[in-house]
Amino acid sequence: MDAAKILCQNPLVNFLFIGKGRKPKTKHKNIKFLGRLDYKKTLNIISQSFATFVPSQIFEAFPRTAIESLVYSVPVIGTKVGGILEAVGKGGIIVSAGRAEKLAEAGQLLLKDKNLYNKQKEGAKVQARKFCQTEIVKKVLKVYQSLL
Repeated sequence: MDAAKILCQNPLVNFLFIGKGRKPKTKHKNIKFLGRLDYKKTLNIISQSFATFVPSQIFEAFPRTAIESLVYSVPVIGTKVGGILEAVGKGGIIVSAGRAEKLAEAGQLLLKDKNLYNKQKEGAKVQARKFCQTEIVKKVLKVYQSLL
């Protein structure tokens, strides 16, 4: 939430929170809490987003939201928690957990640097392919074949 407040000082930035969580007592016109949404609506919002924030502070083995964002070539700004670093790869920016100012700085960097943003979008597309069902099946078969 703190990172969102920092980023929303830019009047062109809107921050949408999806999922369960505590709503703050104070409201900000550029920050909206949508609560839980059905899967299709969530993907629609992700596909239209500039970036997706995955600010986990506790273990997250497989960050599905990050993977879904990568599929739509949406850069991910996440934390070094659980599998986020490995999932995001070159498809985003990773910062230390619990550092709202670092999350905000990463968002500001992508907003200011169009070349970096485009590299992150391309990196997201490449990284998403690693999670494609066909690629996973190939990797599993390779492991099985190596055991024969």
